[in-house]
Amino acid sequence: MPSAESGGVGNFWYSFDHGSVHFIQFNTETDFLNAPDEPGGEGAENAGPFAPSGAQLAWLKKDLASVDRKKTPWVVAAGHRPWYVSTTECIECQDAFEPLLLKYGVDLVLHGHKHFYERHAAIDNGTATEIGNNPKAPWYVVNGAAGHYDGLDIPDTPYVATSRKVISVYGWNLFTVHNCTHLSTQFIASGNNTVLDSATLVKKRTCKDRKSVV
Repeated sequence: MPSAESGGVGNFWYSFDHGSVHFIQFNTETDFLNAPDEPGGEGAENAGPFAPSGAQLAWLKKDLASVDRKKTPWVVAAGHRPWYVSTTECIECQDAFEPLLLKYGVDLVLHGHKHFYERHAAIDNGTATEIGNNPKAPWYVVNGAAGHYDGLDIPDTPYVATSRKVISVYGWNLFTVHNCTHLSTQFIASGNNTVLDSATLVKKRTCKDRKSVV
């Protein structure tokens, strides 16, 4: 993992650029207030902390602030435990990370942990905006459907208000960055490669190599 290059810590938090995307991996298990896997946490793992108090959030703030969005327009962040999901949410994770993801205009947030697929709208503190309408808040996608020894999970109904598609089938996501304004995903069933869901995030901004915004 590129921790040293990005000033992160091991495989817990780090970032890297690939093409027009800045990728960030953050740690939802330890190293923030009320983290679930630290001693005394709800996860009962007695793990960490792995850095001084406040180090992860300070790193995340500095990393996000350093992104040149003219050169790297897309920012995609990923953390294990979701806080927008149609089952038990990680509220302590939301309290720690959502303010920074909103402040710095992260485009897409990816989560796992729950063993199904759930695509959400773009969300700002619980308020949803459709992803085709130039959202200012991050778009959230949960996919823990790759596999698990206990099988797939069944999400709670009714689904949360921000939910747009739920699928309890083993599968994976393919993401395609088309340009600086369009980023799409497909959820693909592992068993037969069928595309079961697709969606496109649309941002209103000027691409470096284009005179107008699509």
